Amino acid sequence: MLSKYLYLLSLASLPVFLRKRAAPVAPSKPSVAPVEPSKPIEPSIPPVVAPVEPSTPPPVVVAPIEPPKGGPPPFVPEPEKTAEEKELVSKVKALVAKSYEGDTRKAFDAYAGPDGEIDEDELSALLSDADVGNALTRGFWVSGIISKLDKSGNGKISWSEFETVSK
Repeated sequence: MLSKYLYLLSLASLPVFLRKRAAPVAPSKPSVAPVEPSKPIEPSIPPVVAPVEPSTPPPVVVAPIEPPKGGPPPFVPEPEKTAEEKELVSKVKALVAKSYEGDTRKAFDAYAGPDGEIDEDELSALLSDADVGNALTRGFWVSGIISKLDKSGNGKISWSEFETVSK
């Protein structure tokens, strides 16, 4: 116990002990004399350059590009089909080949209503016959197909809209 007390006491008195014994430090003089230049250094002056005004380029006139008249439209590659789109096309083509002797127009007319267009219920029947999707997913198939094919915006698929994917 006494040794612990002495150890703590020595730690507490250490800074005081160092202050009593430390000798004052005298300021040191530089060992090397500063070098004085023999002639004054003159700052270099950059050359004066007159500002150059940017020249304005002439305006560019772009004429609209028009497709050639009477000729075929320019080639635009179709985007790659997804696996679902490939499945849909192959199953509908198989149904048309099996049940309608490969006649796409005959198949369209068989599912189209009296108005000559395929609505949601008629498209659902076509998908069911082609074995696309199931009872739970067929509604999603129908809404996706109509949103992609219906260019007129009436919620139905006309023959011209159907014909674009049946080729």
